[in-house]
Amino acid sequence: MKTFILILTAGLLFFSCSDLNRTKQLASIDKMVKSIDSLSSVLKENQNDSTHQMSSAISAVELRFKTYFVPDTIDPVFANEINDLKQARKALGHFHGDHMDLIKGCDEMKESLRLLRYDIENGDGDRKKYSEYILHEKSKLNTMLTLSKDLVKEQKRCLEVYYRLFEKMDAFSNEQMKKNQKKKGI
Repeated sequence: MKTFILILTAGLLFFSCSDLNRTKQLASIDKMVKSIDSLSSVLKENQNDSTHQMSSAISAVELRFKTYFVPDTIDPVFANEINDLKQARKALGHFHGDHMDLIKGCDEMKESLRLLRYDIENGDGDRKKYSEYILHEKSKLNTMLTLSKDLVKEQKRCLEVYYRLFEKMDAFSNEQMKKNQKKKGI
């Protein structure tokens, strides 16, 4: 009888620890799902579908500069502004695709977490590796959070440069084109 009670107590202790561990694992997954949902919302709020058009517009300004602007000397501040706009163009052309990739990554990670949650709830797969799988998902989440934060920050910086400099540079490059055309009698 003592052996039976001892085995029963050990079994209950084992299963209660396993349930406690399962509860922590599921809570960890739920927390990651909330983070992914929040990240996806932030990405969607900061998505700007016109960044590609902005990049193309800057390219047209750059082309007019290369074709019609031939100064003897150039003001360093003006040269830095041209360079800032050029750097913004390079980044702006990629933002839409980068946003879409991160949003797709959020969807894929959410599905991966859903499947992991299902496995843990049903005891499927290698139970000993559940914690390892959760750590892997946390690592992916941290990477996505860092990439998203950097993307939103860089997009805001590039948009600020665009709104600050584009009209000025567009007007100047058009002016240079008209002067050049007058000289050639066009």
